[in-house]
Amino acid sequence: MNLLLLEQDKIKMPNNKIVHKIIFVTTFLGFTTLFNIIPACKNDIKTIREIGLRDTNPTEILKNGELIYSDSGIVQLIIKTPLIKRYEKEKQYLEMPEGVKVFFLDSTKVANSWLTAKYAKSYDNDNKIEARNNVIVVNEKGERLDTERLVWDVRKKIIYSDLFVKITTKDKILFGDGMEADEQFNKWKIINPRGSFDIDQENL
Repeated sequence: MNLLLLEQDKIKMPNNKIVHKIIFVTTFLGFTTLFNIIPACKNDIKTIREIGLRDTNPTEILKNGELIYSDSGIVQLIIKTPLIKRYEKEKQYLEMPEGVKVFFLDSTKVANSWLTAKYAKSYDNDNKIEARNNVIVVNEKGERLDTERLVWDVRKKIIYSDLFVKITTKDKILFGDGMEADEQFNKWKIINPRGSFDIDQENL
């Protein structure tokens, strides 16, 4: 699975080489003052705080971005989001804190299902995308999933949730805890069903 990041308005973060130089100088100064016990402690604490702040900052910010996931050259997924933050830590990921619109494409490159959420993360190492906060998925049959957390496993080509879910079909509304489906949300199952009720089509 390949990820293509289309850049529209990119904001570059400080050059990594410059950051490395700053870390080296700060560490060097800390060692040179090591013989003075009190100043050394102050410098060490300051250095730790500065490194901690750098670790929480994104290495790259992209506005009005578009992510394209493809497998063997075939586009399978398009994500549109107003803001992307890239973090290159031990576990690299992309954060989309201002919401996402996801379009799942079939073999004919037609978006037959879609997803919206107010927050999402894409984990590079795990090949997983996590959507949170008012997650909605609609498939080509018009069936709708509502939940607060949904994970798309790229390798297994499935989507799943471990929280409360509501699935609305043409004639029923079903409730439960947890669900699993194929990535197009065409075949799905509720893990722990709570109940359901019929929809009266005549009164709609």
